[in-house]
Amino acid sequence: MRSPLFYLRTLVAQCLRLLQRLMGIDHLLAKNALVSSFGYGVSFLRGIITGYFVARMLPREVYGEYRFVMSIFGMISVLSLPNIANALFRAIARGEKGVALPVGIWQFFIALPGAAALLIVIPFLPRDRMSLWPIFVLAACLFPLYETASTVLGGVTVGRERFDVALWANVAWSTGAIVATLLIIFLHPSPLLLFLTVIGLPSIAYFSFSVPFIEKVSNFPAAKSIVLYGLKLSLIALPMSIAWYLDDVVVSAFLGLNQLAVFSVATIIPEQVKSWCKELLPVSYARQARGTDTFARRWSLLAPFGRLTFIFSLGIFAYILLTRFFFQIFFPNYMDAVLLSQIAAATIIVIIPGSLITQYMEAHAMLRPLHLTQWISAGLFCISLFTLIPAFHLIGAVLSLAVLRLSNTALSLYFFLTAKPMSGTEISQTLPDIPATPLETSPL
Repeated sequence: MRSPLFYLRTLVAQCLRLLQRLMGIDHLLAKNALVSSFGYGVSFLRGIITGYFVARMLPREVYGEYRFVMSIFGMISVLSLPNIANALFRAIARGEKGVALPVGIWQFFIALPGAAALLIVIPFLPRDRMSLWPIFVLAACLFPLYETASTVLGGVTVGRERFDVALWANVAWSTGAIVATLLIIFLHPSPLLLFLTVIGLPSIAYFSFSVPFIEKVSNFPAAKSIVLYGLKLSLIALPMSIAWYLDDVVVSAFLGLNQLAVFSVATIIPEQVKSWCKELLPVSYARQARGTDTFARRWSLLAPFGRLTFIFSLGIFAYILLTRFFFQIFFPNYMDAVLLSQIAAATIIVIIPGSLITQYMEAHAMLRPLHLTQWISAGLFCISLFTLIPAFHLIGAVLSLAVLRLSNTALSLYFFLTAKPMSGTEISQTLPDIPATPLETSPL
């Protein structure tokens, strides 16, 4: 009699073959995509379970305080130059050795001003939120550790295509987060402890799983070049990085923490889907970073981009139809957020093509198109936030997300199809001198 493990392996093999046929990709890329999807499943489960209990068991004001601090933390994270991780992905994917540890050291010290900024925020908190100062002190302590751990783990897993390591790191901290969240809610509800769980646990897990893959020999000269390129990418992405968290801050300023809680619950599931995109898309980063950039190569990518977007859209439409059912089960106290959640879900359909194109432009040093795309779309988003939220309240906040995502994808596609490919000399002046390997057969 065959064991259950045999049937599990057969199911996995069938899923891999289905992915290869649907997407036109090779076996390794399909395997990495499947592993990353399992990782997303873990993240989704963590987000739903923790989001369900937090939103259902905590008062709206407490949940709103937690979301407010997380938004400030996210906005200040731009000071740590988060795109250093993208530069590290590229370097490791193109064969650079001994750079993970020195880049991690650079990242730690670069993140220290961000920790100081979190402390500086405390005196400027509104009077009704001064009680949040202990959370900001904790955030300042954890900030450099979290940013460093995320950069190093991302570099070794994406650059080396070891997505199984990222999966197990995700499983480890997600399990801890679910248990810790339940204990916090039932024993001592506190935004401080929730923040410690969400930021502290992944920092420990990421460091633990990164250590075995860090080379003993360090290449500091190459690391310096990688950090400089990461600085360029971070400056280009600065407005977009702030924009991702600005909506929560503006909602809390105009509508209060109670409405921020409603907005956060409305976007819980759409944000989990967006997180899946962030985990899945780096599967193709190493492939995109290798080889040369040509118009023919760009046009060849449109077909798999389109197929992936179509498949993604089917899932989004299914969620939109079932949103009220999900909320009746998980968030019955937030039925006023159903329509908001449906609109928010519809806006993320364009994330797949936009993110893939942005990733390609980063991999091939298309800095000017990136600069224009990020700054224009972020500018439109800021304008829409400060005009639509006062006029339409939470509906205006969700419509602002649509403005951000549609403008970003439209501009990315325009530059992707029209920007002139850079020559080898131009690229060498922009990026560290890292040897490239031949392009694989997969279009991604």
